[in-house]
Amino acid sequence: MKKIISLVLATILVLTTFPMVAFAAEMGDVNADGKISAVDARIVLQVVAGLQKKTDLKNPDGADVNGDNEISAVDARVILQKVAGLNTETPDTDKPSDSTLAQYIAVFNAESAKAAKGTYNWTRSCEFSKDIDVGNSTATLNKIIQMVDANADLNSVVGSFLGVGDSNGTQANAGKYAIIAMSLTEDDVESYTADAEQITLLLKNSKNPTAGGNTPFNHVSNDFVTEADVKNAIAGVTTAISVNSCSFNYNNVKVTARVGSDGKPVSLKISYTMYATMNLKAASMKIDGNGEVETVIKYTDLKY
Repeated sequence: MKKIISLVLATILVLTTFPMVAFAAEMGDVNADGKISAVDARIVLQVVAGLQKKTDLKNPDGADVNGDNEISAVDARVILQKVAGLNTETPDTDKPSDSTLAQYIAVFNAESAKAAKGTYNWTRSCEFSKDIDVGNSTATLNKIIQMVDANADLNSVVGSFLGVGDSNGTQANAGKYAIIAMSLTEDDVESYTADAEQITLLLKNSKNPTAGGNTPFNHVSNDFVTEADVKNAIAGVTTAISVNSCSFNYNNVKVTARVGSDGKPVSLKISYTMYATMNLKAASMKIDGNGEVETVIKYTDLKY
C-alpha cells in the first residue's frame, strides 16, 4: 500500500510540476513561450544543424510540426509560414504541401505592398563594374564631351542617367528608388534560399524593362533606365553625339528580406548587375559601346 501511495504522489508531483511543457505548449512553439515566432524556427534549424539537442528543447514534441516523426528544415519552413499567416494549421502529411516558393513570393508581395505605404530609410550604391567602352572612339568622345564640360567624360555622362554614385533618404524623396508593391510570380524566380532570419529570391534576367513592362525586374523595382533616358541625358550635354539604339540587361537580380522575431520583414534589399550596350553616332562615325554597373538598394527601419 505504501508503494502505491508513493507512486500516486510521484505521478501527481510530475504532472503538476511540468504542465506547461507537456500539455500547454502549442505545436510549433518550440521554446514554450506561449507564442509561435521566427525564434522557434531558428531553434529547429539549430537542432537540424546539431547545435542543439532535441532533448534540450522545452517543447520537443512541438518541433515536429509536419508530423513525419523527424525534425527537419521543413518544420522550420512550416513555422515561418504560420508566423506569416500563410499556414495556420498543422499540415496533413497525407496531402502534398503547398509550394514553398509560392509561400515566399506571397510574403514579398503582401509585405512590400504594406511597406510601400509606410515609412522607411533607404540607401543606394551604384558603381561601374566595367567602364563605358567604345573602343578606339573612347578618347574622341571624351574630347567632344569635354569641349562642353571640362570636368566630364563618357563615364560621368552615362553614369548620370544610370544613377552611378551613392544616395540616400526616406520614403518622402525616394522617387524611382521607392519600394513598390511587388507583383512577383513563380515564373520570375530562378532560385531561392531561406532560413529563419532571411529569404532571398534570385530572379531571372530581364531585358529592357520599361514603364508598364512585364519583366521580372519590373515586378520588384522601378530603378531601371530606358533608351529614352539615355537620349535625353546625352542631348542635355552635347548635340554632337546622338543615340541610334541601346539595350539594358538586368542580371543577378536578388531580392532579400530579413525577418524579425514576429515574422515581419525588418529590412529589404535589392541588388543587381546591369549590362548596357549602345550604338552611338558622332559626326559621321557609328560607334558601338558597352558598360556595366552594380547596384545595391537597402531599405531599413520599415514601419507600417
